[in-house]
Amino acid sequence: MTFRPALLLLIFSLTPAYILAQNPANADPQSSSERVSDEELKQYLLATFMAQSIYNEDNIRMADTLKSHGIDVDIYNRILNSMKMGESQQEIEASEADVTKFRNVSPTINIMQESMEQKIVSAIESNGIELERFDEIFEMIQQHPALKLRVETLMSEMEEWND
Repeated sequence: MTFRPALLLLIFSLTPAYILAQNPANADPQSSSERVSDEELKQYLLATFMAQSIYNEDNIRMADTLKSHGIDVDIYNRILNSMKMGESQQEIEASEADVTKFRNVSPTINIMQESMEQKIVSAIESNGIELERFDEIFEMIQQHPALKLRVETLMSEMEEWND
């Protein structure tokens, strides 16, 4: 399954607060406001909340899986990053036992990550928004302060509904 940069960002670090913390330099409030309705922004925000919830729950499961295999999350990530950088086993800053644990648990973690990605895509699409449109809205929010302000306003309204 191939993912666009916006979805990868969502999977690994996106929260509604993250969206609002970005400070884009470009502003074209008319075009972004006209191209995204409040209803569509609500769908986007609900999809984002659902995806973040899935991400958080599945990360807990993956951390538990690593723990049950006797490897710390930080060590697993360090080994993973080292291997992605093409480092040899001798260059990796981890014990041979940890590298062995990494190799043993990695197939399980990969399956869990693929499952998480599929659930996130399903969550986005179940909110009536196609993945491509989700990416477009994400990019527009990053680029247009007026749209970001609309998102912030809608988030406040949605929080009030939940109270």
